[in-house]
Amino acid sequence: MRRYVGLAVLMIGIIHILYVFATMRRPLAAIACDGVFNAVEPHIDREASFWSFWFGVLLATVGRLIQVIASRGEHVPMMAGWVLLGLGVFGGILMPIGPFWIAIPLGLLILVPSRRDLAASES
Repeated sequence: MRRYVGLAVLMIGIIHILYVFATMRRPLAAIACDGVFNAVEPHIDREASFWSFWFGVLLATVGRLIQVIASRGEHVPMMAGWVLLGLGVFGGILMPIGPFWIAIPLGLLILVPSRRDLAASES
């Protein structure tokens, strides 16, 4: 299960990007129509679409990095687990009816050692 954490984070990032394109077309089009440069602020709808898109890109990138590290048989840095756990907890508190809760088990899968890891450390 732990080997799928990277894929899960990558897929969440991709879904996030697709969601932005599906639901925030008008603000994205307005950014493009205004020439992109300095076209986001002070428009709150454009800011929301911009940050939502880049959050998806960030998640996809982190997910792919986790995949690469895990595929090499290396341990994913615990910081990634703590960041995902914090994202899930604090995001869930601020937006209880939202998808942030998904990050909690993903973070825990990185932080909690598997039985194989425990067995290897005991021998």
